Amino acid sequence: MFAALWVVALAELSRQLAFSDQSLSLVWPISGFGLAMLYRWQWRGLLALLAGLVAWSGWHYGANPLAVPAVALAGSIGPAAVWAATRRTMSEEPRPFERIASVTRWLKAELLVGAPLAATCGVAVLGLVEPPASDRSAALLVLEWAGYWIIESCGALLVAPVAWHLMIGQPGSRFRQRVRELLADLTAHRGLLWLSPLMASLLAATFALGDTSNAQAFSYFLLPVLLVVANQCRPAAVHAHVMFAALLVTAASAFSMRHLHPNAGADMLVQLVLLVLFLLVSAGVLLVLVAVYAERHEALERLQSLAFIDPLTELLTDAGLARAYEQRDPAAVPALVLVRLANWRAIEYLDGPAALGALETAAARRLRAVAPTVVWARSTPGRYVGLLTETALRSGDLAQWQASVAAATARDAGQATEQQVRPLWRSCAVIAPAGAEPSPGLQTLLLRLREIDLAQADDADPVLVRMHPEDGERLRAMTTGVERVRRAITERRLHLVAQPIVSLREGQARVAAEVLVRLRDEDGHDVPPAQFMAAAVQGELMPLLDRAVVEEAAAMFARHPAALARIDYCSINLSGPTLARADLGEWLAGLFGRYAVPAQRVVFEITESQAIAQPRDAAQSLARLREEGFRVAIDDFGTGHATFDYLKRFPVDIIKIDGAFVRELQHQPVDRVIVRAMVEVARVLQVKTVAEFVESAELLERVRELGIDAAQGYHLGRPRPLDDWLAEVSSSESTGGSPFTTDMAHRQPPWNPSKPQAV
Repeated sequence: MFAALWVVALAELSRQLAFSDQSLSLVWPISGFGLAMLYRWQWRGLLALLAGLVAWSGWHYGANPLAVPAVALAGSIGPAAVWAATRRTMSEEPRPFERIASVTRWLKAELLVGAPLAATCGVAVLGLVEPPASDRSAALLVLEWAGYWIIESCGALLVAPVAWHLMIGQPGSRFRQRVRELLADLTAHRGLLWLSPLMASLLAATFALGDTSNAQAFSYFLLPVLLVVANQCRPAAVHAHVMFAALLVTAASAFSMRHLHPNAGADMLVQLVLLVLFLLVSAGVLLVLVAVYAERHEALERLQSLAFIDPLTELLTDAGLARAYEQRDPAAVPALVLVRLANWRAIEYLDGPAALGALETAAARRLRAVAPTVVWARSTPGRYVGLLTETALRSGDLAQWQASVAAATARDAGQATEQQVRPLWRSCAVIAPAGAEPSPGLQTLLLRLREIDLAQADDADPVLVRMHPEDGERLRAMTTGVERVRRAITERRLHLVAQPIVSLREGQARVAAEVLVRLRDEDGHDVPPAQFMAAAVQGELMPLLDRAVVEEAAAMFARHPAALARIDYCSINLSGPTLARADLGEWLAGLFGRYAVPAQRVVFEITESQAIAQPRDAAQSLARLREEGFRVAIDDFGTGHATFDYLKRFPVDIIKIDGAFVRELQHQPVDRVIVRAMVEVARVLQVKTVAEFVESAELLERVRELGIDAAQGYHLGRPRPLDDWLAEVSSSESTGGSPFTTDMAHRQPPWNPSKPQAV
């Protein structure tokens, strides 16, 4: 009933905006308002629209029984046709007037279907409500049809978007809330609030004075003003600006034609029609532009969200954390918290990416729940950094958060998948020094946090460290050290050395060695690994270092072709980040191919901890290396979790038993049992064994008794320059034993991770 009364009021408003008492209106708002009623209430809206039109037409044309239903039909057929053509599109999209696709489809339906039908009915009805004209020619009928089409289209384009916002709006919103939102949008840009009404008033005033030339000039200025409004305001406010400006112009024009210039000539009527047509075209252009601006704004918001919000966990990214740190209270003492999933790569490899994603989502949810005052960010997979400024941080908080996350992820992951790997969560935190001037920057705190994390064992308790003022200087010095290492690597100030690997089997005459690296400072002195390796890891320089070492070693091998014919292999270490390269096998094969170095003479070593930390990358990379003809060794074997399980999974040729098990073989029965088990498993898998850190004759004899294939250590040979070692091998007939025979690389059976190979 209330909607029907609105139909009566708007129809009467349209009558008052007519050229004269017995002529066409300038705008028909029912076409837009009725369409919104249909979108809102569907068939009930159509009945309310018909009821309102019947009441209004009965008021004015009750003396003519045929005119009442005819007017109701002419006023409702346009909205009904557009609704039937677009209801699915408009109902599926929560903001249809802010989408280019839905707006263009709606415009086509209105301008090509709804308005033509309404105009056709309007021309037919005009003969019923007005006295018949004797001179109603075909040309006049065409002009009447065009006039009806213009006012029907103009009413729909001006009123429908505003009516849709007020009557439908966002799902779940109430009418009062929508009105408040529209008023807030209109007043958000007070400088523009008066601009479009001012231009519309000037246009109407000049037309009322009969100055059609100036009125046309002001109309040309109105569209740019509305374009500025469209770019600055929200879509609902733009639609309201356009509607109010157009109604102001049409109201003033109608008043002028009916009261100030009742005997206006044809020229003024033509100008008035052109003015309404200009408003129609402007409304259509602005509808499309508003949709373009809205989609552009949403696209920018999505890009910003991708930059500052992690899509998986909805936590901040590193960029978002940096912004939050800049916006913090400068007087507060900041603290950074790190909660990380220590074995996330193993979970991704063994349980799959979906299980890891479920764990990360559950962890983010729990972190927000147990520490709502902390600004959390997901730095990398399984690594969460929290910024705390409002409350003090205690060591008990870390333990509580870690335990809570561990409990939540264990439960959620168990529900999501049949888990193979138990999540291992670790945490640490750093607090900035109180009263420090200036306060340490975010990068300084992150460096200290990373330093604490690297020094922490995977099974360590949560650590809370208060940063000291001198730590900033020390971290700056460390950063300087990282840059020195970077410069030494890029300038190729490398010194490669070789440590012999001696066979413990009789009848094997080829030699082998491990290639090790030293850096040289600016004065040409060697820098031992203990002084530069930590900086290389801290500065993420290991891929750069690996590349330099491999290229330098390949060049040295190429300079000693005679040595290549006499050695069994030289092993070169690769770091975890290098192992993650998708093109590792192809790159290495291409490099050694250019230097004419046979791939079977090269063994690449990776530590067991790297293989466990990156199981998927390790398995794929090792398989690619073996496909290219290289051999693979696992260094420091025995130090990781699930050692034998990973040995079955990884395609390897050699295991190097960690020195922690070798050094005390003479005195620790447990070490002897462990090493004997490693040797037996390696024999079943046809994998050769090398004992590291053999530093005495007695220890060498114990290693030989356990059946280990080869040994390496200071007792057997200290590292010496690789170039010298290769030159010596080239000039000698035989330089010792080897862990492999000449054809070992060729008789190695294909690797099958699911089926152990028999001896």
